Amino acid sequence: MAVVSPAVYAELLAAGQTQTVLGAVALGIAAQIDGAGGLGVAPLAKELRATMNAALGVADSPNPGLVDPLDE
Repeated sequence: MAVVSPAVYAELLAAGQTQTVLGAVALGIAAQIDGAGGLGVAPLAKELRATMNAALGVADSPNPGLVDPLDE
């Protein structure tokens, strides 16, 4: 069952990144994760995170998705 690909597509679409090279790479990795069946997902997930961060212009963070209150 495809779970990751639709979520990745929705994020890329919201950011206007579906037709970029990084967006295409992220979608390809997401499709591999969906088809992996649990085997070898960790390295793919790590690569997907890095690719999505690059596509969306987000700096790598040890706590992705968390906002540091000092930055606000």
